[in-house]
Amino acid sequence: MEISRRNFIRVGTAAAVGAAMLPAPALAQSGKPVVLVVGYPPGGLTDLMGRLFAAEFSKALNRQVIVENRPGANGNVATTYAANAAPTGDTLLFASGSQIVLNPNVYPSFQTKPVEEFTHLGLVGAGDFLVTTPTATGITTMQGLIDTAKQ
Repeated sequence: MEISRRNFIRVGTAAAVGAAMLPAPALAQSGKPVVLVVGYPPGGLTDLMGRLFAAEFSKALNRQVIVENRPGANGNVATTYAANAAPTGDTLLFASGSQIVLNPNVYPSFQTKPVEEFTHLGLVGAGDFLVTTPTATGITTMQGLIDTAKQ
C-alpha cells in the first residue's frame, strides 16, 4: 500500500502536535517504551498509519514507541486490552471511529465503553472509501448502481 507524501506529512505533524498537547501525567517517565495498541493486523491502513504515527511520536517524546497489533472483533480486542491496561500513560489506543462509536452499539456483549473510558487526544488521519463495480457490470455511476440495486 502506498501512502502519499502529503498524508505522511500530515501524520508526522499530527504526531508532533499530539505529543506537545499531551498532559504531563500522560507521558509517564518510566524507562519502559510506550505501547501503541492497534486493533487491526499488520499491513492494513490503520496499522500503517499507526506505525507512521509511532515513529514521529517516538521522536517527539525522545522515547521508544512500540506498535502492538491486537486484531480481532473489529478492534474490540485492542480496545478492551487498552482499557484494562494500567493507567500509567504507557499504553495508548490507536483507534478507528468504528472502535469508539459503532462497536459499543453493534456488539451487545462488548463491555468496554470507549467514549467514557478513553480520552480522545486528536485526529491523526482520515481515509477515503470507494464504491467500485466490476467493469463487466456496465455500471459506471453511483446512480447506475442504485438503479441496478432497486431492480
